[in-house]
Amino acid sequence: MSEITKRFNALKERGGKGFIPFVTAGDPDLETSRRIVLRLAELGADVIELGVPFSDPMADGPTIQRSSERALRGGIGIKDILDLVRKVRLETRTPIVLFSYLNPLIRYGFERLGNDAAAVGANLARLPSAVGFLEVPRTGFDAALDLVESSGWHAAKYRTGGTTPEAFPTEAELASFLVASTTRGLPFKLTAGLHHAVRSTAYDGSGSEQHGLLNVLVATRVAQQVGDVTEVAAVLAQREPGPLVEFLEAWDEPTCTDVRRAFLSFGCCGVTDPIDDLVAAGVLDAA
Repeated sequence: MSEITKRFNALKERGGKGFIPFVTAGDPDLETSRRIVLRLAELGADVIELGVPFSDPMADGPTIQRSSERALRGGIGIKDILDLVRKVRLETRTPIVLFSYLNPLIRYGFERLGNDAAAVGANLARLPSAVGFLEVPRTGFDAALDLVESSGWHAAKYRTGGTTPEAFPTEAELASFLVASTTRGLPFKLTAGLHHAVRSTAYDGSGSEQHGLLNVLVATRVAQQVGDVTEVAAVLAQREPGPLVEFLEAWDEPTCTDVRRAFLSFGCCGVTDPIDDLVAAGVLDAA
């Protein structure tokens, strides 16, 4: 059993929540990163995400973008980051996740990365029993999904929103990803933009067309059963909760299990954002 699995099992047993901070490796330099990681471990971090700097991190916000720029100006690469993990491992056993875009990993080589990461004690580089996510492109992702599937990593990550209207994929784009992932039997997480239960236009005046959490749940099942992009896109376009809730209410326990094995998790600026909508739709009981 991996150290990460042990820690999450312990959290589950005591009903606690995990503290998983993120640090861009090499910002502003490797020695400072080492001290930051060790301090986070001392403060009780359950897992530490160590970001691999990338030259075009457009899916991230300005803070992470700038931190990557600073690290890259210092010449930081994966070999340096693995050496950083090796030094940290001399003082703490807190699990460290290498958090990266696909591009640097492809360039380094998956097999080489797995061997080198295991040698220094980096977690999730080659642990099929744990969940390691690799972000895939918004379109043209088939080759990336094939790499995720064959590399020993566990799941794909797809971005469903951002800070501009252009950052939100269309129904057809997201539907294509859901079909491609479920056809491969590849689990996935969705990041950003799922603020509401049902597809809607953003209330902030930006005009962003935001996907709904209920839409994605139902669309995942339709993708598993039918595998047709057009039908999945139609589910993602639904703006009324009624048909989606009716579909969900017909699910038995095996169906729920199948969907959850595919759609592992989601993220947005406030992870509780969809809860009020779900209560209003009758999916969740009011607290």
